[in-house]
Amino acid sequence: MKRACLFFISLCIGLLYFIPVETQAISPNEVKVQLTHESHSQEGTAFSIYGISRSDYEKALNLGIELSIEKTKEWLSTKKTPKVKQVIVDASQKAEFTLPRHNALGEQMYYVLVQNQPDREGVNGKDIYQVSPSFISFDDLEEPTLDIYTKRVFMAQLPYFFKYSEKEAKPLANAEFAFYQFNESHEKVYLTNLDPLEWQVLRDGSQAYSFKSDDQGLVMMPDIGLEEGTYYFEETKAPVGYKISKESTQITLVIQDNEEGRVMTLNNHILHATEAGVLPEDIIKKGEPRVINELETDPPETSTPKTQTTIKETPKGSSFLPKTGEKVWSYGLVGLVLMSVAILLLKRRKENE
Repeated sequence: MKRACLFFISLCIGLLYFIPVETQAISPNEVKVQLTHESHSQEGTAFSIYGISRSDYEKALNLGIELSIEKTKEWLSTKKTPKVKQVIVDASQKAEFTLPRHNALGEQMYYVLVQNQPDREGVNGKDIYQVSPSFISFDDLEEPTLDIYTKRVFMAQLPYFFKYSEKEAKPLANAEFAFYQFNESHEKVYLTNLDPLEWQVLRDGSQAYSFKSDDQGLVMMPDIGLEEGTYYFEETKAPVGYKISKESTQITLVIQDNEEGRVMTLNNHILHATEAGVLPEDIIKKGEPRVINELETDPPETSTPKTQTTIKETPKGSSFLPKTGEKVWSYGLVGLVLMSVAILLLKRRKENE
């Protein structure tokens, strides 16, 4: 009997011990989040979580902020959004944590999850990727748990520059460029085809593969697997009304791989990484680095017109008036006539005598 009583008491104590833990795990103000991220980093991948209001959440979605990693980070920095938590996805490729549904004032909470640093994979870690930001809402969440699966976006380093006019400082479309490098014999080896990749020694870039500037003046190459080294763009056709400058015939691109990844510089200007092959809007608005075109001919200078002497015709029926330059000749002719008459008269007189 005593053993039965002790067993019953022990069972009750055990139940009382577990009840608070279970109640705490399903608290109505908390959501258990399970983050799944494919990471090849031995140190793990760190994520930051920021708390935002409902109005900020709706504005961000309306503006499409969540579609860009750069936009999201810039938006959070501009608004000085507080970071509420940091989590790390380790070799298990998962991280679990909890987030409150409401703040201390009872207001609905919304969150933004962003990756702190890009991941690397592939040979020598040349492939760089970062996950798209996650804007989190619990509005339609009925269960106390939420699963988040990250979506990778490759941050590719691609050669690019912008074509602009010199005086108007406006982007120029339809400028055409060839791409080349020098071989050991210091000959120009031009890129002539992308798929499959082909290079040929040519006299000039007129027969090479052509890259054309778009309406924003942007000239961008796709990822063709360029190795480390020095390459050049050469303008082969200028937009209508513009001429090719000397600088446009040898635009220098340098590619280097270091511990931090791949770095590209064009005319000593460090190029920004693209998100899935797309440049951030702020880079496009700046339009840098630029390659300038000058107008073919400058507009004629404004000058005072020379005064022209107008020669008026002598009306019919008017008396003869010699013009300037004719006066001496006219008087000389009259003199000759008078002299001839005088000589004839003198001769006749002598004959009569």
